[in-house]
Amino acid sequence: MQLAMTRQDDQANVELGELNDLLGFLVRIAQIQTFDQFFEAFDMQDLRPGEVSSLLVIGHNPCIRQGLLAQTLRIKPAQMSKLIRSLDKRRLVERIIPEDDRRSVELRLTRKGESVLDHYRPMLNALDPVQRGKLSEDENRLLKSLLRKLVGLEPGREERKQD
Repeated sequence: MQLAMTRQDDQANVELGELNDLLGFLVRIAQIQTFDQFFEAFDMQDLRPGEVSSLLVIGHNPCIRQGLLAQTLRIKPAQMSKLIRSLDKRRLVERIIPEDDRRSVELRLTRKGESVLDHYRPMLNALDPVQRGKLSEDENRLLKSLLRKLVGLEPGREERKQD
């Protein structure tokens, strides 16, 4: 008896089996697609997703300690140090050593960092699944709410306004 083998040339025809129902797999694929869209939108802009996320959090939390930023964004301390050095070198953030704890580092956006964020915000908003026609407003809101619940984050400012 010979097994019928068919060539799979079309990604849509590849059977994923139980991967279709594994949250980790689905979130990872969504992350990869989001990063692909990010790099397409930010083509040749010299900013990576982790850098943009860091700038946004620093902008909303002036003088946040570098260790807390690393914890919040789930970035390893050594990697965060490298990332902040890069942002500092480009004069996007300012590192401040507090008088009460000379071992820690507080971070603040520079004027250039604020300007860069202001420039990129419209591009970030254009990456939203609603803007790209992938989800309705309600689906988008529900997905974000469920993901926040899953990872233990508080509702975002926009979600709190609607309650």
